[in-house]
Order: sequence, then C-alpha cells, then structure tokens
Amino acid sequence: MPRPPRFTIRAASALTGINENTLRAWERRYGLVRPERTPKGYRLYSDEDIERLRLIQRAMRGGMPVGRVRDHLQTPGVAERLRDEVRADAAAQAG
Repeated sequence: MPRPPRFTIRAASALTGINENTLRAWERRYGLVRPERTPKGYRLYSDEDIERLRLIQRAMRGGMPVGRVRDHLQTPGVAERLRDEVRADAAAQAG
C-alpha cells in the first residue's frame, strides 16, 4: 500500500499561507501541530496536519488567540464547524 503524501515545511507554508517561522513557533510554543520527522529531523506535514493548520487559521480569523486555539479545537463540535467553514471558503474561492 502506498504511503500517504507528506509535505515539507515549505510546501505546507505554500498550501496554507502560514509563514515557515510561524509554523515552527506554533509547534514549539503551543503544540498546535506535530509533524512527522525524517531521520535528519526535517518536518513532514500530512494531509491531516494541513487541514488542522487551516482550522487554526479559521479560528484565529474569528478572533481566537493562538494560545487558546488547541483547547478550543478540542471542544465538542468546534472542529467540525470550522472544517465546514473552511470547506465553504475553499468552494467559494474555487468559483
């Protein structure tokens, strides 16, 4: 079975619009995402990580401080609502 795609930090940044330094800080300071690491220590982001980063962005656009996002996403129903909003945004941008 083929391995699911993984994205470098540069690719994750391009896909989400989040600066690479910000991604590193969110991982280190807040534990918002925990990408897989290569044997040499390079970060590899999964599709799920990319989706989580988009949810984090959505929560922050809604006024949520970055330090509270992790707990906020664990609240029942919140992640699902944000996921629906992210999908609606993507559909609207697609045309």
